[in-house]
Amino acid sequence: MKNHALRLAVDIRDHSIPVSCGANGDQTGYTFSQPGVFTYDPTGTNQVTIVGKDNKRSFTIMVGVSMSGEVLPFQIMYAGMTGTSLPEIDNLKSEFKAANDEAK
Repeated sequence: MKNHALRLAVDIRDHSIPVSCGANGDQTGYTFSQPGVFTYDPTGTNQVTIVGKDNKRSFTIMVGVSMSGEVLPFQIMYAGMTGTSLPEIDNLKSEFKAANDEAK
């Protein structure tokens, strides 16, 4: 690990690589709609069905920062088996534009 850091430092110095080109990032999953866990059946029932057990909504978000300290734009990754699991592209574009306009 130490040798890797030294080689990286030498390459940055020798090739005049701007610090803004170096970045570090991480990703995390976020669940915004938990499946149901509660049931309502008479006491003593042998088998109880949980409605919506397999119906969860989640996405992965990637965050990063450059070596110059600039926070990089978030990358949000959706995947799903049905059309309802993905955001509508028009809404996503307008929300992204509004967030960028507020940041300026």
